[in-house]
Amino acid sequence: MENKKQMKNNKVFSFSAGSDFVLDDYSFTSDVINSGESVGVELIIKNRGLMPSTGPVTVTVEPLNNLVNLDEVVGQVDYLDSWESHTFNFEIEVTEQIAYYSKVAMKIISKDSVSYHRPDTIEFYIGTPSIIYTENYDEGLGQWSINGDWGLTNNPAYGAYALTDSPSGNYAADQTTTVTLEEEFDYNFMANSYVSFNARWEIEDGFDFVRFQALTSDNGWVSLQGQHTVPGNVVTVQPLGEHGYDGSQLNWVEEKIFLDQLDGQTPTAFRFIQTSDELYEGDGFTVDNFLLMGYMQGSPGDFFPDGSVNIGDILGLADFILDGNEASPYIMLFCDMNDDGQINILDLFILVNSVIGT
Repeated sequence: MENKKQMKNNKVFSFSAGSDFVLDDYSFTSDVINSGESVGVELIIKNRGLMPSTGPVTVTVEPLNNLVNLDEVVGQVDYLDSWESHTFNFEIEVTEQIAYYSKVAMKIISKDSVSYHRPDTIEFYIGTPSIIYTENYDEGLGQWSINGDWGLTNNPAYGAYALTDSPSGNYAADQTTTVTLEEEFDYNFMANSYVSFNARWEIEDGFDFVRFQALTSDNGWVSLQGQHTVPGNVVTVQPLGEHGYDGSQLNWVEEKIFLDQLDGQTPTAFRFIQTSDELYEGDGFTVDNFLLMGYMQGSPGDFFPDGSVNIGDILGLADFILDGNEASPYIMLFCDMNDDGQINILDLFILVNSVIGT
């Protein structure tokens, strides 16, 4: 086992000894992406190797399914120095009539003439997500419980307050602290759930660590990968391969963490865990505007869960009401059109008006 760990470390060190290009960040021109739309994409590619690029750096984007169309070679820059970044912009066209909440994935390869061809992946979903849980910390910690120095700071991304591991200054040496959201949420009729939050941090690079974790019944606390996480390097308090945050990100960024990496397990709690060694502390990790989101597997009035609300749903709901059947949780959620806790003729009238108009 130790030989395997060392081999992985040696690979990382060998990659970074020359030029080594990674996807540092990405964003879309629209927060909500629907089928049939054209959307702009911005990639920030960084050379995190110790040497400048050998000739031009080429960025290639390859769709991993048939849900988007784009030109394969996105762009090229003549030169990229060590730790220098460059922004590439391109446009994708989303295929017509994609099923709601479908996942789109694209592989990014950034390389020069001699570098390792390291693949990165970006993902997004079709449609408008719904909020399962939200906390902006302006009224306090809410349902979050702390173990250690975590608390509120009046230097937020939005509003009045944010959550931080070190509200009084730098985090302490040689410690482990946590802040935990111990709440079981209802994921029924939700697909492709994810967590998003705004964050900034100053953490000893390569040594100290902050991880975002989900608690599952089978695997316990699982460290989750996001857009801005890096894999732990097994130096001091960084567990090998577990994803987390280190280094300096002094401006606020939006993080997004998809829960499908839990392989179908339902999380029963979330937490941030901060670990530090005995040397060199920083201002730590700050988080704001925490959201748990998902895509509803249905829409108001969709009696037959086929993603379309039409005359068939009207007839189905009418028969259901006439037969006096007991409503399932799905029907209560999507066919109680006036949210009064009952399925009756009033819901049918509202559905008729929404489908065929008044």
